[in-house]
Amino acid sequence: MIDYRPNLASTTNALHRTISRMPWWLEFTLIIGICFGQLLYHSSQSLFIDVRSVTRDLSDQTAVVNGVFDILVVCLTLGLLKLRGWNVSDYLPIKPTWGGLFTAILLLAGYRVISILAFLFLSSVNGGELAGMTVNSQLSPLGVFAMSVNIAFIEELIVLGYIMHALKDKGAFYAITVSTFIRLAIHLYGGPVELAVILPMGILFGIVYRRNRNLWPLMVAHALFSMIALA
Repeated sequence: MIDYRPNLASTTNALHRTISRMPWWLEFTLIIGICFGQLLYHSSQSLFIDVRSVTRDLSDQTAVVNGVFDILVVCLTLGLLKLRGWNVSDYLPIKPTWGGLFTAILLLAGYRVISILAFLFLSSVNGGELAGMTVNSQLSPLGVFAMSVNIAFIEELIVLGYIMHALKDKGAFYAITVSTFIRLAIHLYGGPVELAVILPMGILFGIVYRRNRNLWPLMVAHALFSMIALA
């Protein structure tokens, strides 16, 4: 009798070969699409609508749903990169140190200074029309912490850890430029002040990561930024 059942091992090996042979640009597109596709779509809508009329409600339930979704996204991303031959240390170098914590505090101070300067400058040239999307946060302190850590982890994992490593052969300037562009693209809803802050901070994050190869201070700093914004 002929067995028409598919050979699972053969199918798995064929899938592995297909994924491992895909060009780098296709891998790059898939990873960005998996991690940020939905966010890029909604963020890009702010180019065509007045985001000041949009309100986003955040609750602990939102934090849980987003957390579960992001866990699935990270698992899918890590699985794809493993099939592509990546090592975790390539894109997820997290080395907690006191020096890294000090760096995070300095980045937080820089963020606050740049925020104030951006607000003052744009207020003088833009007639006060600086608002972005309104966030109605009903998060508990635990919800603020969980969502902030979640946002910081996945964003820095991809925007710095993955992108900077994937483009390392194209030079630091190219990698940092693409990293900063993606960071800006997923925050278009934030309004002029937020974008004016993200641009220099994105460049600074890229330079710090390029030099230290440690996501720890950058994830901590980003989580602190988010806690301040959501509290």
